[in-house]
Amino acid sequence: MIDRVRLFVARRLAAVRLHLWTESSDGVRTKYRKWGADVSIVVGNQYLRIPGALSECLRCGEWIEWEVAIGQILGRDVQPLPERRGVALPFMSGESLADLLKSTVCWDQKRQGLFLAGKALRDFHQRKVTACGIENWSLSHGDATSSNVIVDCREGCANWIDFDMRHQTELPALARQADDLRVLIWSSAALVEKSVYDDTIATICDGYADTEVIDEMRQLTQRTRLPAVFQLAQAPLSTAEFGHLRAMMMALKPKPAD
Repeated sequence: MIDRVRLFVARRLAAVRLHLWTESSDGVRTKYRKWGADVSIVVGNQYLRIPGALSECLRCGEWIEWEVAIGQILGRDVQPLPERRGVALPFMSGESLADLLKSTVCWDQKRQGLFLAGKALRDFHQRKVTACGIENWSLSHGDATSSNVIVDCREGCANWIDFDMRHQTELPALARQADDLRVLIWSSAALVEKSVYDDTIATICDGYADTEVIDEMRQLTQRTRLPAVFQLAQAPLSTAEFGHLRAMMMALKPKPAD
């Protein structure tokens, strides 16, 4: 009963929408922060810290500055809107990994998307940013779910998006990056059959290809007896599904680095 309540609360949390999206005929997308959302964010961040969430949602002004800064690092033309309520984002080909995993395409194509997402996450983590009063900070996402990475299997690439969440800045880079990898694996597993959990984990880790972060991610999962509400919001797994996934992650033997 308690597990059902936690999963219900997590799904309600995941359903909260802080932003509105529009798209022009030339493919430019705009992302707006809803009016009054910052009040909910302040309360929500306080709530999330109680069970030990590692990330927090950025208030509007800081989010815009952060989104623009990350866009510059990634070579994207991200522009703040004149009213400072959102950003304009360039067109990006492909689809979210979440949509790919929910589609009816063959498993080999889904596996390619998983690999590309893992590789792109590693590339993202190798960059540093100076913004919002933070200097030379090794990048991490803070909400690295399968919904926040766009994969283009035809072009063989993936791109991480949506930087309105951020890890607590005082956390070590290794812990933040391991949390990102964990979130990608859990949120991907929530969209596939149990029978391919092992392949899902191995494929993402093969793409990521950093044994230190992979080992830290496995230790993080080992210390997690049950996922917190925020983690369930990112990946709505039942207790049985999480237990099976956790066992698969513990059995993972990372490939040695080249």
